[in-house]
This record gives sequence, structure tokens and C-alpha cells, in this order.
Amino acid sequence: VRVMTFNGANRSFQSSLDWIRKNPVDILCLQEVPSMAGERIFEQFAELGYQYDWRWLRNNQSARIAILVRGQLENSKMLEAPSMGRSKRRALAVDAIVNGRRFRVFCHHLESPLLRGKFEGIYVRASLREQQAAFYAEEIDKTKGMPVIVAGDFNATPTNRTIRPLRKILDDSWLQGGNKLGGTWKRNRPYFRIDAVLHRGFTGSANCQRIPIGESDHLAYLVDLIL
Repeated sequence: VRVMTFNGANRSFQSSLDWIRKNPVDILCLQEVPSMAGERIFEQFAELGYQYDWRWLRNNQSARIAILVRGQLENSKMLEAPSMGRSKRRALAVDAIVNGRRFRVFCHHLESPLLRGKFEGIYVRASLREQQAAFYAEEIDKTKGMPVIVAGDFNATPTNRTIRPLRKILDDSWLQGGNKLGGTWKRNRPYFRIDAVLHRGFTGSANCQRIPIGESDHLAYLVDLIL
């Protein structure tokens, strides 16, 4: 099953869609799809054969998080993770059915490292990101009997302690099928691997790629998960 995760960074999304139109994937997890893209952007995906669901990433309705499936999408559930104050941070979980096989897919965007302009925010947000990772790990543990895919922007590198709750229970597709450091941010000098696809219930992964699409400062990450 071919999976892509991409943080659009609240930028124009049309050129990203154009790339995906030429290079279809089975499951597409999107973060920070700009609100200005409107519902029409998802309608265009539907015209390509995708079923989808999306939620506002935060309750200020500035950007969206979405899962798109080139197959069937069922049992969609919005998750509200631990958040800072009233600014709720959401994730999305769905059952994706591709070629007769069912997968539970989680798409998330963990808390960013910095509270802009305030150095003390580094600690505050790191603690919050760890709480979010633990929250998602509990949700994933509830999924029994089917393969699990967890994709998104972790806002942390693989060795960062804040995402250990997820790393303990899931396999890292890049470590299995990628090479070199695999950085996805920032686009021109991608030193940091913060966008990832983790999984459980697959035998491995292959064809890992980092792809510059759209106007985002993130690279998209594409991988084939092996059944």
C-alpha cells in the first residue's frame, strides 16, 4: 500500500494536487491544508477516485488535517489531543480499505517546538508534545486485528524523547526502507526528519522518497508499506 504524508504549511495547494494527480497514492495524509483552498480542493481529489474526511487542525479554522483513500473510507473519528489553553489540536483516524484490505490510519500534527518569541516555550511545548504522543499511543493500542498506519508531522526527530510513546509501539518506515538521514524540513536544507510514516502489522517498507511538491517548506514523504 502506497502512503504519502505531506504538510502543506498553509500554502497554496493546487500545485501539490497536480503532482498527486500524475502520481496517485493509495493513502494520503495531509496537514495544514490552507483554509483558503476551500472544499473545492477535496472535490478535485474525489474526482480522482479518493474518498476523504477532514477536520480543522485547530478550532481557529486556519488550516485543516485530512485523510484521503483511493478506495473506501469508513469509521472516521476526530481525536482531540492535549492542547495549549483553548486552542484545541485535532487528529483524524479512519479505516481505509484498499484492494480489499483494511487498515486503521491516523493522521496528526504534533505540537511545534517553539512558542514564538518566548524561549521558555521550548520546555512547555516539548512536554505538551510528549502528552500528545502518549495520547495517540493509547488510541492506537485500542486498534486490534488490523494493520495500523500513523502518518504526519511529528515536529520532532526520531531520537527525540517526546515521541517515544509512539516509537515504542510502531516501526519506522524510513529506517526499514530509506537511506541517509531522510530529512524533510526545511525544504531547501532538509536537516531534520520530522515528517514520518510509522506502522504496525506490516512486514516492512520500500521505495522511501522525499519529494518537493507545492510551495510548502516541508518535503512530502512517500513510502510503500509491504504486506
